[in-house]
Amino acid sequence: YKTNIVFAFSIVAGAAIEALARRKTTDVVALICDSGPGANLMRSSYKLLVEQLQVKFLPFRLMSAPLVMLGWSKDFHKDISKDLQSFPQGFPILSIRGWKDTQISPSHIDQIFEPAKNVNWRKLSLPEAGHLTGLRDFPNEYRSGVEDFLSGI
Repeated sequence: YKTNIVFAFSIVAGAAIEALARRKTTDVVALICDSGPGANLMRSSYKLLVEQLQVKFLPFRLMSAPLVMLGWSKDFHKDISKDLQSFPQGFPILSIRGWKDTQISPSHIDQIFEPAKNVNWRKLSLPEAGHLTGLRDFPNEYRSGVEDFLSGI
């Protein structure tokens, strides 16, 4: 009986999707993505430099963003759609997102999952949460949303 569930955060969720696609998801029953992945990798890379790494020097940020983006994905996450299409029909995915996320906007997350008609994805929206702050700032809503998702598997 398969019981493995992958839980991935932010842009790294794109790598989790790629890994699951390459492994054919044979031993995994579901995927939970918190605050990512997003379809605008350049914007997310720039925001990472500004907000998380706090790079102050504008020319360095502008030169570094493309390198950071390439470090995350040589295909700029354009391969995620193909990867998701390789998932089994009805594969359950929970996408957790904060509406106040300035690094990866919910609309960019939607652009990743909406084309994947074969997966059974749903959103856990936390209107006041930012990037990766849902569990910390809204533990009750986060926990109940994840529990509800897991109970359906």
